[in-house]
Amino acid sequence: MKYPTFPTIIDDCLRISISDLKGNHLLEWDNIAKGELHWPQGSSITVCVNTKEYTMTLEYTYQQEHRVIYTVFLACKPSNLGIGVLWYFKCPKTAALCRKLYFYNGYFVGRKAIPHAMYRKQTESKSMRYLGQLFTLANRIEKSRYEKLHYRNKPTPNAGKYERLQERLQKASLLSKGNDDKH
Repeated sequence: MKYPTFPTIIDDCLRISISDLKGNHLLEWDNIAKGELHWPQGSSITVCVNTKEYTMTLEYTYQQEHRVIYTVFLACKPSNLGIGVLWYFKCPKTAALCRKLYFYNGYFVGRKAIPHAMYRKQTESKSMRYLGQLFTLANRIEKSRYEKLHYRNKPTPNAGKYERLQERLQKASLLSKGNDDKH
């Protein structure tokens, strides 16, 4: 008998990303900036980023009674394009560099610090993943119907993509019919 594990679903965790900080102009070189990040669930967090000292201070209330204030260290590396730098968080638990921190057990940590964490896709059955792929294919075909498939009586690159998508959908529908016959 296989027992369920009920893993933490990464997609459901609140998260802070480097792009969130950049989008709110909190991550600017040689600067101290303070602001709030908001999530659709109504939660918010106060963030103070000090790029002079490579720190980010988080301040929030956890479970409506615990006020939490702690510092997460930042790191930067030169871009591989030679233009500017890339910023990273240093996970408070593992010290690994990461671009996103996830809320777990009252703190924001890197994904690898969350034991048995999984993405939602990883918890779906094979048949559900297969169905999702079929819907994605059908959606891509629907969108590509409106693209130009020929120009001056010659097929465009989109025409080839459209034909390949059609073939994949036909194969997938044949496979699903074969699976229906077995059940």
